[in-house]
Amino acid sequence: MEYWDAYDKDLNKIDGITLVRGEPIPENVYHLVCETVVKHVDGTYLLMQRDFNKHLGGL
Repeated sequence: MEYWDAYDKDLNKIDGITLVRGEPIPENVYHLVCETVVKHVDGTYLLMQRDFNKHLGGL
């Protein structure tokens, strides 16, 4: 099971609320995500594609 901290629209952590991956997220409650770009020393990039069997697969 994966747990996420809950935040308001101003990125303030909401104490007392823990989000669980796969469960509905209440309105006006958010969790943080990030994207990473990996550039190797030779100038090439690491690219990944989301599993086709998952939501938004292939992206």
